[in-house]
Amino acid sequence: MAEIQEGLPLTTENSDWKEKHPLLRASANNQGFICFHSKNLNPTHIKEAIDQQKSIEIDVSKVGPNIGKYPQEKIVVAHAPWMYLTQGQRIPTAEELEAPDDIVDRIAGEDVFVKFDIKSPDVISWVIEHARNIKPYLRMVHAFVGDIHAIYVKGETKDAYSQEKGYSVLDYVPLEELKRLRSELDGIPIQVSCRGISIDDLKTKSGDNYPIVDKLCKTVQGQAEVINFNAYYPSSTPKEERRLPHEIIRYTWEKYGLMVELNIDKGETAPKGVPFLGRSDKMQNASTVDLQP
Repeated sequence: MAEIQEGLPLTTENSDWKEKHPLLRASANNQGFICFHSKNLNPTHIKEAIDQQKSIEIDVSKVGPNIGKYPQEKIVVAHAPWMYLTQGQRIPTAEELEAPDDIVDRIAGEDVFVKFDIKSPDVISWVIEHARNIKPYLRMVHAFVGDIHAIYVKGETKDAYSQEKGYSVLDYVPLEELKRLRSELDGIPIQVSCRGISIDDLKTKSGDNYPIVDKLCKTVQGQAEVINFNAYYPSSTPKEERRLPHEIIRYTWEKYGLMVELNIDKGETAPKGVPFLGRSDKMQNASTVDLQP
């Protein structure tokens, strides 16, 4: 395994929880940790996660007049409006969107792993405040990072930010903002994601190296534990073949110490001996939170 660059120094004060953190334990033991993921988190999911000591993901967003037809600024559990449009769904109204505060209050003190999915830089202060209510070894954050958006990596992809039917996309989170959050939350594990990268980009080789993978990983190395390439595939590629190749997963781990997030429901797997973060829309697939050292 590659030498992993450290974020915050391990001190007695901030290292104890890291020995209990399931994602970091999976990393140390070359195993996988699978989180429950749902675009429509509901009370049943939360109860199941509590009862089974599993996980939830909270999509934290901010709506208001600046992004569309929302009269007041408000922190909500939601995706960006364009996400609903691309999936052929109706954009929720302001009245339909719930605040995430009640969810955090419900699980605070419980043995539930929480991934805070940051949908805008505007919610970082909220995440910092409310993540402190979750045990340090049961939390992580995720964000799409502008620094590894394809327009910066390849310099040829059209800007993804656009106005669509009166709604604009939310901002990607700058890496510098994630660094600030990481510092405020005692080195909390981070997953970064990019968009606009094709599978052909990732598989392009130069000798023994993968130049696009290198550029992405070098940008975030030492500032994150997990990366999701979100590679897109040609429309002609059968769905059962749309899986990240094992050689890319292994290369990312061995060279940069970065785990890759894999979609378990789509049959993505990691090569033997390489740790990973998985996600699944099915609670039965999610890992339990093992709190023993």
